[in-house]
Amino acid sequence: MPERDESTLPELHVVNALLIDPSGLNLLQRRDDKPGIESRNKLGLWGGAVEPGDASIDDAMLREIREETGLELSLDEIRKFAEYRRVTDRFAKRFGGQVLKINYLYVAYGIQQGSIVVHEGQGCEPLSNQQVAASEDCTRTTKLAVYDHSLGWE
Repeated sequence: MPERDESTLPELHVVNALLIDPSGLNLLQRRDDKPGIESRNKLGLWGGAVEPGDASIDDAMLREIREETGLELSLDEIRKFAEYRRVTDRFAKRFGGQVLKINYLYVAYGIQQGSIVVHEGQGCEPLSNQQVAASEDCTRTTKLAVYDHSLGWE
């Protein structure tokens, strides 16, 4: 499918969080194994779509973290470190064709795995950067975010 000019595409804004424990392990979400779930049963970042009621991208991130992990973080504890933009037809049913998906990537350090209460997904799994890179089980966005973060992109 040929790509259209990004400026003419509908946009899907998504927030994702990379949670890192005190030893440096990435605390990843094991996604649900339900039909209709994007990247089902894969290891991914925490987060989701920005909703109309969100006052800002930052507020959307804090809401998603709270909803999915039970963590009450502030903007002093989590910060944006990257933004990925790509044209995709993965959401063609919802948008009627290609969409510009914009992922806003955040990171929070010092998160204890035991403090996470998983409300969405199957669980929380700690992986090193090397394990993420070698895993067939991690989403593409997760691998890219962990790699970019390891390079100091923040």
